[in-house]
Amino acid sequence: LINDWSSSLPPDIYSFAPFIYNITLRGDHIELLVPCNQGNWLDCSNVKTAENNYLSLCAKTLALTFPLAFYEFCPKNASIDLTVEVSDVLARLVIPRNNRMYYVVEGIDTHKQFYTPDGIKSQLSLSDVFDKRDNCFECGEVAHMKILVQILLHSSPPIDLNRTDLQYVQHVKSIGNRQTFHPNKLEYDIFNIELDMGPVNLLLHGLFLKNLWWVKDNLFGWNQVYHDIHEPELIRQNKIMVNDDPLLDIIDANQPFDPRYFRPLMVTLRVALHNITAHLLHHTDLEPCPIGFCERLCVEMTTNLDETKLQVLFLPVNIYVEDTIVVSFRELVADCYFYENSHEFILFNISVCWGAE
Repeated sequence: LINDWSSSLPPDIYSFAPFIYNITLRGDHIELLVPCNQGNWLDCSNVKTAENNYLSLCAKTLALTFPLAFYEFCPKNASIDLTVEVSDVLARLVIPRNNRMYYVVEGIDTHKQFYTPDGIKSQLSLSDVFDKRDNCFECGEVAHMKILVQILLHSSPPIDLNRTDLQYVQHVKSIGNRQTFHPNKLEYDIFNIELDMGPVNLLLHGLFLKNLWWVKDNLFGWNQVYHDIHEPELIRQNKIMVNDDPLLDIIDANQPFDPRYFRPLMVTLRVALHNITAHLLHHTDLEPCPIGFCERLCVEMTTNLDETKLQVLFLPVNIYVEDTIVVSFRELVADCYFYENSHEFILFNISVCWGAE
């Protein structure tokens, strides 16, 4: 297996041996730390004074299964199905004390109260399952999560483009050269990613949402890099060479052109959340935090060489806000308040379904 993956020589049928590997990885009480700094920066100056934020994902059990099937010599394409099942996931935000928002979040976390099926609580049900970490604050929990990744890749074995007597080399050259090639001449590599989780219980505040957005930018956006202020002038004088893009070696005009490296990619992402409960945290010693319910939230995004499609569907959202201020019955608005035991419950209902291309 190592020789098949590490060899740069053209494939040889005389050394090919068909095999199938079914790989399963299991773990208990696993923690994954995801850096969530803005711009994908990491402070490596000192461990004790580092200003790094992390999103801690703790799972009670995790099972990863995927097959590696090599039973055909140089297939046109190969498929891999990867399945990840996780149970009892706790999300926590880890921020250093020198963060200017640390004591604000600490005050909110210390004085939070929220509704649960078992009554009013001040911490999530999974808080005592995992070891406590310094400077961490609970953000949410999920009872079950399943991730399915379906991959269809077209094989691109190493070839000698100078061997024009080989039929496969002739086929590759017929796709086009640097001037005539376009990626739409090749079939798509396909990635289908499905994420299903629920029930979902979230504790929302501004810093958590901001760091969650930065995680998205760090994984799918552009990295910020250092540049010399005199870099353009130095490049013109040929004193330095900037090569931050690995594709520069592939498109080097001095190298033979291989169109297989520019095969387009089609990605479909489906996310489904069930039984969502969100608590809007605030500093309180009396009434619990506002709470919102949504039975189902689905997001599907498909992107390819030509277009990107996005569809969002969520069932009615019910938001409940409790106020302990005593208000006379005359001041209540009809059909919007429920008056009981000198408390007011304000009900909002939102239902939206939309799609976009």
